[in-house]
Order: sequence, then C-alpha cells, then structure tokens
Amino acid sequence: MPRATRKKATQKFPLKSVEDGWVELRTMSYGESLEQSEITAQMKADVNRKNSDGQMTVSMAMLSGQVYAFSRSVVDHNLEDDAGNKLDLNTVGGVSELDAKVGNEIEDLINKLNSPEDLGPFESKPGKPSDMEQTLTTG
Repeated sequence: MPRATRKKATQKFPLKSVEDGWVELRTMSYGESLEQSEITAQMKADVNRKNSDGQMTVSMAMLSGQVYAFSRSVVDHNLEDDAGNKLDLNTVGGVSELDAKVGNEIEDLINKLNSPEDLGPFESKPGKPSDMEQTLTTG
C-alpha cells in the first residue's frame, strides 16, 4: 500500500534574498496545515468584533499563521539579527525581525514544499484509467 504520511526528511534551501543564507525545512502534516488555516481564520473573525470602546480589534492573523508555519517547518537556519544572535523563527519576535524579502522567500519555500503537485483532476498512467475515471464512466 502506498505511504500517505508526512515525510520526516528535511531539505536545505539556499536563500536568494540574503547572501550565504539558508533554511532547512520539513513538510507539515495535513493536520498542521489545517491548524495553520484555522489560526488565520479565527484571528480574522476577531477583527469583526468590537471592543468595549466600540473600536475594532485588529488582529495579527497573517503573522500568527506564519509563525505557526515557520515553527512547524523550519528545522534549522543560519539567519542572525543585527547583534549576531541566531533568530528564533518559532516566535512572533523572531519572524517579525526578518527582512521582508527574506520572510517572503521562506514563506514561498514553505508553501511550495507543502503544496500538492498539480497532476490534474483525473491524471493516470498512460493506457490505464484512474479510479475516478472508471467510476465516472461505469457509474
């Protein structure tokens, strides 16, 4: 039977946005991916609520969701702050300190690593219909 669980192997990626920078990433499980979406959705819902002063509460939905993704995906890196300390990419503070280009590049790498390959809706081996094609044609 085919294995359908998250691969535990990691991949090291050189960063284009920072000279000699790199990150080592792992894929997220489907459950972690859903949890990231849930964090972002809950935080966005909070924006619509008003506080006791009648003002909107602005949430950090994107930041919270990305900190979660970084904490689950970044295994190691060589990125430092201005004082030469290794950034803690498991925290809001560490992720917030990243240069925008660096943060966006890491986010893109995480998204690409966790996105399914685009195989098309009914792609199968040549000459052999997929299970979905057989179901649709034989109903």
